[in-house]
Amino acid sequence: AWQGFVQVYLMVFFSDIMDELMLEDSENTMLMLRWFCILGVMAFFSGWMMFTCCNISMESQKQKIRLAYLTAVVHQDVSWFDQHEPGTLPERINSNIEKIAMGMGDKAGNLVMDIAMMITGFAFGFYYWWKMGLIILGVVPFMSLGAAVMGQAMADLQLENQQWYGKAGSCCEEVMRALRTVVSCRAETLECDRYDALVRKARRG
Repeated sequence: AWQGFVQVYLMVFFSDIMDELMLEDSENTMLMLRWFCILGVMAFFSGWMMFTCCNISMESQKQKIRLAYLTAVVHQDVSWFDQHEPGTLPERINSNIEKIAMGMGDKAGNLVMDIAMMITGFAFGFYYWWKMGLIILGVVPFMSLGAAVMGQAMADLQLENQQWYGKAGSCCEEVMRALRTVVSCRAETLECDRYDALVRKARRG
């Protein structure tokens, strides 16, 4: 939250420094520049602490989630494995855990920082020029709607890519398990083409 507040306040403070430079008040300008540098150093260390702590927490949670995910899969009954391809499970587990970890890492810190920036920005906006603040406040819902539509489209695309990559991983694992049979039938080229076709579909989305 402090990081978001400082990001907005630095811009306001910089505009005040520019005003002082135009007034040619050198003593007051130097004092403001010192405070600007102090705030910049504080913002740097707070950002570094946010990034480090969030990533340490992410790595710890990722290991616990991976163990819980694997335990849940192992305790499923036989009918569950009939409905899900066993060859796609490693790819699915790694992909899902990485997505969860990305959301729990620095993105969680960025979310808090962005919310603090939004609140601080509106506060300074209404304080300095309330009419422009009202205009921005009216535009925010449309921006949020566009971001939601884009996010849903990206989620659908990632889900489709994950399914195709899972099929490609299952194909590779199937070939590796029956490698002698594939070599004896001279089907190496056929299996490579099948794998390449699945990977191309995944890349095209």
